[in-house]
Amino acid sequence: MLSRREVVRRLRERSQPIRLFGESDEDAFLRLKQLEISEPDGSNGLVNDFQAAMEKVNDEINNACERTNPETKNDVNTTELNTTIEEMQSLVHELSTSNNYSDSKVIAKDCEIVSKFFRFILESWGKELNSRPIEEKTSQSGRTLSARYTNTRANLKPLFKLLKRNTISRDILRQLKLISKELVARNYKEATSHYIVMSVGNAAWPMGVTMVGIHARTGREKISQNNIAHALNDETQRKYIQGVKRLITQFKNMFPTDPSLSF
Repeated sequence: MLSRREVVRRLRERSQPIRLFGESDEDAFLRLKQLEISEPDGSNGLVNDFQAAMEKVNDEINNACERTNPETKNDVNTTELNTTIEEMQSLVHELSTSNNYSDSKVIAKDCEIVSKFFRFILESWGKELNSRPIEEKTSQSGRTLSARYTNTRANLKPLFKLLKRNTISRDILRQLKLISKELVARNYKEATSHYIVMSVGNAAWPMGVTMVGIHARTGREKISQNNIAHALNDETQRKYIQGVKRLITQFKNMFPTDPSLSF
């Protein structure tokens, strides 16, 4: 659990009261956790980054006169992957079904597939933004959408580096695999469930004494990586995990599904 000082700092960044009536330190921490997961874009912890992305988009538009093609002067940066959703679906189906990462080749292959799939979503999002009419791109709302994409692209860079080096947490990789499989199956409700497990874990929060004498508390051995609130570990991890949430939302928007499988 975060220190009280850190909880207070993050609540103040979100313009939230640092303590509600009758609220304990643990209650305040749980309230912060819920806010950071349910409203990742509402955090002033991301506002500075978002403002920087917004300024970058504005600078590109203001300096557009130096570019020769007026049709692309307001575009966001993208990378051409030359692939289709059908190819991505086929690739995701090659992800390993085992969570036993004793084979480095299996880890490398899973990391590569997950990286390609999330890059595909990111670049598809960028292409969709670039396909907008020029009037929409230069409007305030259009610039805000471009800034959100630029901010997300920057926040996901550490994740792609970890995947490239095969050094990502095995638990996060496991959840990213499950998210990928549910996304290509258009089951966004399950994809969101796996995202929540990855970001806040699924363990019951311990109350009171957890160990007495030399005897461990019953069920303590069941506490594993799968129960860790990764989104609260550090700022970099929090940003790229919330970036994954944005990609899930964008994939849902680009490839609608049955309402019963949505969220």
